Amino acid sequence: MYLPGQEIVSIRNHPNNIFKKGEIFIVRDVTSGVCNCHDFLINTGFEVSRTSINCACAKSFENNSGIWWLSNRHFALLESMQGRAVMEECGELVEVLCDLWQR
Repeated sequence: MYLPGQEIVSIRNHPNNIFKKGEIFIVRDVTSGVCNCHDFLINTGFEVSRTSINCACAKSFENNSGIWWLSNRHFALLESMQGRAVMEECGELVEVLCDLWQR
């Protein structure tokens, strides 16, 4: 679960095009999911004027907060994505060093 203040990165484009893959956000708030599509919902600062929110599974729920709650499944912790990139770079470096060592 994410905590307010953590940096997260979108890992896919949003179906309504409100954000694109790779955009970075700061978690403002977290709440439990309203259906089985989400483990939890994240407030990244997007606002909505609708009072009813429709989920991808066709369920809808009341939302009078003005917050566009987003599924956690759209995001990953930024630090974990950066760590993964570093590990991939290190893996490539190890391969190069092994090739050089074998020569």
